[in-house]
Amino acid sequence: MRNYIDRILLKINEGRDPAALGVLRFCYGLLMIIDIFDERGLSRLPIKHGDPSSCYFPLFDNMPRLSIEYLYLVYLVLLMSAFGIMIGMFFKLSCFCFMSCYWYIFFLDKTVWNNHSYLYGLISIILLLSNANYYWSIDGLIWPSIRNKQIPLWQYGVVRFQVFLLYFYAGLKKLDRDWMTGYSMVGLSREFVFDPFRSFLTNEQIDFYMVHCCGLMFDLVQGFMLFFDTTRPIGFFFGYNFHIMNAVMFNIGMFSYMCMAVIPIFCRPEWPKKIIKMLPSFLQKVLPMTEDSVDNKSCTLIEQPPSKKKKLKPRSWTWNNLFMNLLCLHYVAAQLFLPYSHFLTKGYNSWTQGLYGYSWDMMIHSWSTQHVVVKVTDQITNKEQYLRPGAFFPYGDSKNRIFSHPDMLKQYATCLADRVKGMDELGIQHPQITVDVWKSMNGRYQQRMLDPTVDLVTAEWDPFTHTKWMQPLLVELSSWRSTLKQIRNANFEVNNATEIVFVADFPGLSLENYIAPEIKANVTVLKGEVIVQSEHDHNTTVKVNETLNLASDETHVIHTVTNDPSCYMYVYYNESWVDKTDEELLASDTEYQKKLESAKKWKEMPVYEKFYTFMKKKVMNMKYGLQQIHMAMNIIIEDLTELEMYPREDAHEGDWEGEGRGKGKHDDEL
Repeated sequence: MRNYIDRILLKINEGRDPAALGVLRFCYGLLMIIDIFDERGLSRLPIKHGDPSSCYFPLFDNMPRLSIEYLYLVYLVLLMSAFGIMIGMFFKLSCFCFMSCYWYIFFLDKTVWNNHSYLYGLISIILLLSNANYYWSIDGLIWPSIRNKQIPLWQYGVVRFQVFLLYFYAGLKKLDRDWMTGYSMVGLSREFVFDPFRSFLTNEQIDFYMVHCCGLMFDLVQGFMLFFDTTRPIGFFFGYNFHIMNAVMFNIGMFSYMCMAVIPIFCRPEWPKKIIKMLPSFLQKVLPMTEDSVDNKSCTLIEQPPSKKKKLKPRSWTWNNLFMNLLCLHYVAAQLFLPYSHFLTKGYNSWTQGLYGYSWDMMIHSWSTQHVVVKVTDQITNKEQYLRPGAFFPYGDSKNRIFSHPDMLKQYATCLADRVKGMDELGIQHPQITVDVWKSMNGRYQQRMLDPTVDLVTAEWDPFTHTKWMQPLLVELSSWRSTLKQIRNANFEVNNATEIVFVADFPGLSLENYIAPEIKANVTVLKGEVIVQSEHDHNTTVKVNETLNLASDETHVIHTVTNDPSCYMYVYYNESWVDKTDEELLASDTEYQKKLESAKKWKEMPVYEKFYTFMKKKVMNMKYGLQQIHMAMNIIIEDLTELEMYPREDAHEGDWEGEGRGKGKHDDEL
């Protein structure tokens, strides 16, 4: 056993050329500089953190929340350390500062988590453990002894492991039934990048075969194709095409470019030197060195160039090697475990497993939000108040992910209770907050996500215990999706003046809905039995396959009276749409028309003009962010207590909707 461990330690600590890791370090630092202004939110900081009364959603409730001027200081350190990583200057210090600031910002706001932001943070940890400053760095000029010095093999191995895991775990997560049956990413076929396939495939076939089937196969095999020399060119071809398509289709920041930057890490470590040697001599003078790497005595074996290949007696591994290898082993174990750790963190589970952003479950779930109702009731006076969904939260609306996760719902209710008590005009000092959230996941029925009768202020929540007030996803109704699709398609072919909403509700619960004056509507029961209560307290029982016409300009309530969930569909008929062409309907919706015109203009724009527009936006974000940092630093230096960069209107004006519900309230709901 000892000999086996010795052989492993000798192998993973062998010396390798530092060039490939040095290039990756430079690309990572450059992309992070751009990302800080964009997805890390530097250019939007006054909106997100400028109002102290806003609600926030940190991973840990007791996380210190800095004032906005000191947040700008954190971003300044983040920016300077990213630049330090890029040029390899005071590399270890730059990595530590970047990693600390990055994870603080990451943990400060769960609402913006995603898998690629998580990946950036992981790479910062890997670089901190590495010697990526041994090539193409300022440190190499300051300390010539480290310049072009070999690095141990495990430093390449851990980066390759993380990239392999990114693809392979994404593939394993796509073995989900919804992805396998083609319900996760419906409608992606409309993107122009799939135009070459439209000559021999329908849009539905593109969605299923190109997006779902090929996406699954790509993720499962890409890591293996990159790992082996014979299949690596194929992996490069599909990998770069895949990420270029993603960069065009999705607004995912630097993720596609980061993936394209890390793919070459699977090549031999000296690949940058080979490319530089093929360039003209005048370019080689301004590019990194191409000489063979020099010996590093902390490595167990010197990697010899092919011309000098000879058998060498390896050095023995050291305790420092063992310590770093154990750190690496702990990192690998954590990354293997975390994406499947949701059986421990049950409190974060809802219809999906855990918080989104660290499980590599990318693009698996598509959501449709029908409506969200936030109701505040005074426990003493019974006074009611309806709040705008997302009130007291920057960029907040009913579609925000805070309404999909129990931990964030609990944080939001706790924050709202505190804010409402401070608003004298509401007259509510003992708030009880209930939230009614209706969503559909991957084409299923619209259904409730949580019990609308539970007071979330006093409701129990624990990160390691199942949240009892969350409603389960009605997976037993998943087989209805094909039927619902057929009904929608049949209706669309017959009439463009109608809209259909499919609803499933739990036993003992009810749905209140208002029908606008210009709308004619009916409800048809597809499963179970319901009682429809009119505004005049007239009750009508509706059974399977029975249809009931609903009165316009009235509110009705549908009660589920069976022991199993009921399923029914609303059919809305808008008389103002009758006999109108699609062009006429489009002309009446100016906002949607602007979006279509903008999308068409972007599609027809030449590639060079798209690139110019893209770069212009990035430069403007950078300029604005730097101006904000400069102003914040002046305020800190002048020892001011408040940051007032620009006059802002009250961020929460219009958050409350008035007393009582009343007729016509929430017209855009079910």
